[in-house]
Amino acid sequence: MEIKPGYKTSEFWLTFITTVLSLLVAIGAITAEEKETFAGMAAVVVPALAVIITAAISIWRYIDSRVKIKGMPIVTNITYRHPDIET
Repeated sequence: MEIKPGYKTSEFWLTFITTVLSLLVAIGAITAEEKETFAGMAAVVVPALAVIITAAISIWRYIDSRVKIKGMPIVTNITYRHPDIET
């Protein structure tokens, strides 16, 4: 199994958002209650975004592969010769 870089995991983003919110509480930009509200929202939004982004990438790759396949010639370098006609 391949290990993903940390920034590509939902755990990283939840930790990052929580840390940023804690810093905002520390400097007085938001209250502790607001931090808890935002952290709760992040716990729902981040995994949902991960699912949406993953689905979008999968669909894009599928469409891209189908376009490449449909754009390729099926048969190449074949010349048909009718048996009754001499060339």
